[in-house]
Amino acid sequence: MAGGRPCRGFTLIEAIVVVAVIGVLVALLLPAVQAAREAARRMGCVGNLKQLALAAAGYEHQVGCYPMGNPVRTDARFPQAVLDGHSVFVALLPFLEQKPLFDAFNFDRSINYCDNATAIATRVAVLSCPSDHAAGGPKPALYWLIDAVGPSMTNISSYAGCSGMVYRYPASAAEIARMPLHNRQCDGVFFVDSRVRRAEIADGASNTLMFCERAHARLTIPGPDEYHWWSDGWMCDNHFLTAFPINPTIAPDPAGYYGYTAQLWAASSLHGGGANFAMCDGSVRFLKDSIDTMAVDGNGIPVGVAGNVEVGVTFAPGTRFGVYQHLGSRAGGEVVGADAY
Repeated sequence: MAGGRPCRGFTLIEAIVVVAVIGVLVALLLPAVQAAREAARRMGCVGNLKQLALAAAGYEHQVGCYPMGNPVRTDARFPQAVLDGHSVFVALLPFLEQKPLFDAFNFDRSINYCDNATAIATRVAVLSCPSDHAAGGPKPALYWLIDAVGPSMTNISSYAGCSGMVYRYPASAAEIARMPLHNRQCDGVFFVDSRVRRAEIADGASNTLMFCERAHARLTIPGPDEYHWWSDGWMCDNHFLTAFPINPTIAPDPAGYYGYTAQLWAASSLHGGGANFAMCDGSVRFLKDSIDTMAVDGNGIPVGVAGNVEVGVTFAPGTRFGVYQHLGSRAGGEVVGADAY
């Protein structure tokens, strides 16, 4: 340019180099950003479990025992049937600053009547792990409510209460009265018609599991949204068993043990390498997949176990229970050091 300095722009090669450098920087930063996001989601999950454990402690202090895992009942319309009651999470609503939602439930009926349809479809944020993208809702229920004339909506929970190694369920309405006898086999905190008191946590509140993650997104079985309903006390909705390993990788539908997949009963998580657990003292621990546990077969089913959820479970003589099973029992008399998990 006459009388001045000539203008010079970027060449094509220079522009390509700049774009390439930016691409490399983004590629380097992306894993760090993703890791930071996952760390935040994991901390959110820890916070949820801590709130649930503290709510359970508040309930026990006020009522005198922890909530029932499943207050089963009968109904005159179905005199031979066993109808499930509400979940432990419904019972805890007043202690989670959700008293209006608690008041919306009709406890004179089974949880799965249309009287409770609106409450069932309500999302409770503390019950959804931030990493569990399949939880929450509302979602169309895969089976109708008892007195419904069409489909209803439900919400999914990412958490479950500890039933220990064994869960018992009445085979018929007549068996409901015998549940106190059957429940002597149950060694966790929540089960059918349970009334566990803090004083019964004889193994120590800091060494006894109360709640765990159970990632809905990990279910690979047909119709996954039929399970993990937050409001229902049914066995496959809001209970987990320590007889199954954390994060089982194989999920058939075997006829043995409880007749359900290991995925439905096991603690599971999307955080990787293990799962978060709330203890009975309100603390939250991350237990690794590698924690010492009892032997299981290739399907994730405990070895040497016979029976089922209705008639009872027996373990073969000499069955070795691991640290994970000891943590799941409330009064097994085991001594478990913190360095074991």
